[in-house]
Amino acid sequence: MRRGHLLQRIRPAEWVALIFLTWLGAQIAVRGLTVGDGELRRFDLFAALMVVVFARQVLRFRALRWPEEARAFARAHWVLLPIVLVPLALDVVTVIRLPAGAFSLDQGGALAAGLRAIWWLWRRFALAGLPLVLVWLAAGIHVKQHGGLNARVFLAESAKGIGRAVRDWAPLLTLLFSYGILGAVLDRPESEDKDALLSAIDRALFFGHDPVLALQAIINRPLSEWLTFAYTFYGPIFPLCFGLFYFREDPRAFRELTFAICFALAVGFFCYTIVPAQGPVFTQHFTVDLGDYYSRWMKENLMDRLRVPRDCFPSLHTATTLIFLLEARRHAKRLFWFLLPIVASIPFACVYLRYHYVIDVIVGVPLALGAVWLARRLYAVSGAPVRTAWTS
Repeated sequence: MRRGHLLQRIRPAEWVALIFLTWLGAQIAVRGLTVGDGELRRFDLFAALMVVVFARQVLRFRALRWPEEARAFARAHWVLLPIVLVPLALDVVTVIRLPAGAFSLDQGGALAAGLRAIWWLWRRFALAGLPLVLVWLAAGIHVKQHGGLNARVFLAESAKGIGRAVRDWAPLLTLLFSYGILGAVLDRPESEDKDALLSAIDRALFFGHDPVLALQAIINRPLSEWLTFAYTFYGPIFPLCFGLFYFREDPRAFRELTFAICFALAVGFFCYTIVPAQGPVFTQHFTVDLGDYYSRWMKENLMDRLRVPRDCFPSLHTATTLIFLLEARRHAKRLFWFLLPIVASIPFACVYLRYHYVIDVIVGVPLALGAVWLARRLYAVSGAPVRTAWTS
């Protein structure tokens, strides 16, 4: 009975993560592979998560008022803020003292270099100084809620909140971190690459014409810039959507989204190993440059730098962004309208930018629809409608 109760307490997304990790571990063990430390150093994911956590705590802190009996604590609390921000100040000084050219102007100009510097600064701060700021915010929130600082209650509430956050985010982070580890498996595929097969399917769909090559006829800089931006938005869309769903403090909607994304990622990663393919950009010859000068640096830093080989079939760019769009349509209408033009452009961008074959994109659509359908079935609760904030 206890075992059955324990199994019931495991969330659907946690089951997905556990099953996928078991399969991935077996693949690594059977093939005798090793995973290098470099593939595990994905601080960008941690830094992006810290953006979400920091923003949520700031909003909670600002939404509460200081009670009259805590005015003395409030003054002391604000006096401590400059001390709490010392690590950030030191990081800013470090950036200022970096040698000229540390953030290259070659791609995207001064704006791109500035954004790279800001992200570099945030990554350092998220690892070193931000935890202290989060403690400062948590203490302020506790006093505003309780009228004073009770160390035992504060520690208990903090531990409970951290545990809840770990359970909420662990499945997603597990799948995202596993993408880097998956590279060790994909570097040694058990079968030959399927690029020729996927390209042949594309030609069959388009009556003997290669759609990827045919798109060279319509390449122009404005279109390339927009599609490169849309394709690269795959990186920011994760913290944006998960962050906004997390802010709403609607566990059911957040966990529904988490399961759908984790399910799609797990299925996609598995398919990478049985249908290994590098993509047209690596296997075909093109005569027309895409001309995406301003946005290329974003794609190379947010996408190309972190990608693993043979992550082509199916298109998870298509599947996951469509999931975000469908879930936003149900739970967050304003977010839906913001995402619509970007997500609608991504399937075309996948082919236009030569990362995917058309068949990859086509298969990504039913994967997304199936993941959303399954998530909604699992989290359907009779008589308990989902909250629909942001509907206006």
